[in-house]
Amino acid sequence: MSPQVAAGVPARASTGGGSAAVRFLDGPTCRWCQIERAAIGGARRGAGSAIATSRRVSPLRSCLPTLLAAALALAGAGCGHPRLVPADAAHLIPGAPEAAVAVAGGVSLVASLSDAATLANDLPDDVTPIKIRVVNHGSLPVSILYERFTLRGRDGRRYRVVPAIPLEHASLLAGMGPIRPLFATSNFEVASRYHDIYPQLDAWPTPLARTQAADASMDDDARARWSGRAPSRELCRMELPEGVLGPEGELTGYLYFENPTHAERALTLDAELVSGRDGGAVASLEIPLQVR
Repeated sequence: MSPQVAAGVPARASTGGGSAAVRFLDGPTCRWCQIERAAIGGARRGAGSAIATSRRVSPLRSCLPTLLAAALALAGAGCGHPRLVPADAAHLIPGAPEAAVAVAGGVSLVASLSDAATLANDLPDDVTPIKIRVVNHGSLPVSILYERFTLRGRDGRRYRVVPAIPLEHASLLAGMGPIRPLFATSNFEVASRYHDIYPQLDAWPTPLARTQAADASMDDDARARWSGRAPSRELCRMELPEGVLGPEGELTGYLYFENPTHAERALTLDAELVSGRDGGAVASLEIPLQVR
């Protein structure tokens, strides 16, 4: 008899090649997820995209963490700390006023900001989270690299991702051990340099086209910003992993950025995404944000 597996919990499934792949069993899909998917379809149609609107979709999160996060966000809404919200010019998701979407080059990018208050007590003061969802509607594999996501402020100043799990993570792995991402993935392969910490995810077979100088400075900055408060296991599980998102693939997780909220009033979330095959440009996405 096969063991019971709860909806939304990963199970190992045999593939045609005899290797194991992670799958997530279909379960109840929360209302927020349905609204988000409908809005992405509307945004794609409104943008005049030639992308087909019929596609297979897998749940990217269980309902319980989303509902719990929403309740905690409401409870902490009155704390008075500056935080990021979509700007007036952002394309909002109906029914989710703090989630915005951008579509370009066959890729949808959703930024959800309502859950940030739930993580405030677990993060250093100079780190701010944004929940990201990337959906690849195109035919090319898309690299998901931290260096490709930035917050752009006035005068072009860039606020970078400060990953909870840096590229050089041997000490973190020794203390924490391998982890399982909190959010489900579909047609995603983790970067080979992170396969030791995400062993249940299939690995992309070749090194990704990284900017060596950016990687080195990002790791240094991440160590400095997390030195006073090491990231918890849950923060690491919630982080968006680096890797390659295949056609019809979906990926959700948090990116932790340098905190711009005390220096800026208006920002833009930029994502310059490239092909996982040859590093060629695939999509340039922008979501306007403001500080409230």
